[in-house]
Amino acid sequence: LSSPQADVTDHEDLSIFSRLSRLQEKDFQKVLEDCEAAISRDCTLFDAFEVSLRLHCVKGLDALDALDLSKVSDLARQGRQSAQAMGDDDRATDFASWRRCAKVLQVGLQRAHQALSAKQHSNVSQILDAVKAAALPEVQEVLSVHMAKLLRQAETQRQFQEAYATAGEDSWAAAW
Repeated sequence: LSSPQADVTDHEDLSIFSRLSRLQEKDFQKVLEDCEAAISRDCTLFDAFEVSLRLHCVKGLDALDALDLSKVSDLARQGRQSAQAMGDDDRATDFASWRRCAKVLQVGLQRAHQALSAKQHSNVSQILDAVKAAALPEVQEVLSVHMAKLLRQAETQRQFQEAYATAGEDSWAAAW
């Protein structure tokens, strides 16, 4: 995951999500499987939890349905429990933040989709603002892709609604 040119802790333009997303699909899957296998053998491998959490988020860069927030929440819960058992309060707090973030994102994104389905496009922006405020910085890159898509859908819905209302008025006036 790291190279001589860029360390995971670097805060340059090339984030860990960008580097992880460049992995070939089979390599990506192999790293994810290796992390999960390591965690199943030794639940104190907190770095494996961290990498696995980030990999699950990177999967979400391509499609929202690939962003398995319940898996992220479960991993974070397991990591928090392991960290607490080991007396690592800092790691436990980090994993608790990941879990809280995953839960808030899951509920918020569901509400945004429900608002779109109910043709309540005006609510989508407010919902997504709340989701963004609750998201961890590590998830912002992944989230921004999906938020932009949902905002475009809401805007398109608004435009269609306005166009339909205008066309309806013109059609009605022309009929008289």
